[in-house]
Amino acid sequence: MNEIIFNNATRIAVAGLQAAIMVAIVRRRSHRQFPFFLAYAGYSALIDTLLTVIGVDARHQPKWFHFYSSTQVIYTVLGVLAMHESFRKALRPYFLGKRWFHFLVPGVVLVILLLCGWKALRQSPAQSEYATLLYLAAYLASDYMRAAIFGLFAILVIFWHARWQPCAFGVMKGFGFYTIVGMLADLLRSDFGTKSLWFFVYAPSVAYIVACLIWLGAFLQREPETRSSQTGSLADLDEILELLTRLKKARE
Repeated sequence: MNEIIFNNATRIAVAGLQAAIMVAIVRRRSHRQFPFFLAYAGYSALIDTLLTVIGVDARHQPKWFHFYSSTQVIYTVLGVLAMHESFRKALRPYFLGKRWFHFLVPGVVLVILLLCGWKALRQSPAQSEYATLLYLAAYLASDYMRAAIFGLFAILVIFWHARWQPCAFGVMKGFGFYTIVGMLADLLRSDFGTKSLWFFVYAPSVAYIVACLIWLGAFLQREPETRSSQTGSLADLDEILELLTRLKKARE
């Protein structure tokens, strides 16, 4: 299949799925709990629709390269913010009173940005190649950031035996899945070259559609019922956390 036709087809599918995700979030009344993920889904639907209407593969068209690059930077920022809000929602109960918890994800992001920036500055590209180098550095940084946040999340969930929360966990699973597949595609291309070109071209797009299905399923799924009599139950979690925060402020 022609790559441009494939990309346009996947963009149409993604735009439709992201629109469905937005509807599911609003109908579930989760827009206040996941505002950044809602913004991410809306932005994705808008940009994929726009790129399809333009009808070109912006990555390979010089006049569209800067536009495409800027959209990917915004994608990365909104994606990291969406992961951060799900990270906090799922794990905040296990770090009550520990202020450093709020700096875990920002700290990971800062370290990766510094490392990628340092690596990019070590190279001395020609002036005409500088924009391409920055784009590649940002592209790698986005993958590393999502992978690191997802890895840290998985470790902490296993360590604390965290209570299952469909939406928060679904958001993290979707980001983790398509990031891992994308990094695997990059790795295979660097190691095997053109022999794995088909995987590099098609697998990330398919993985992103699967991620959208994971997200949609998460927001269509009902929250698990919890009983206050259960040991370690976290029923009415947001209300409990709000009450504890007020009590802490009152003591101060």
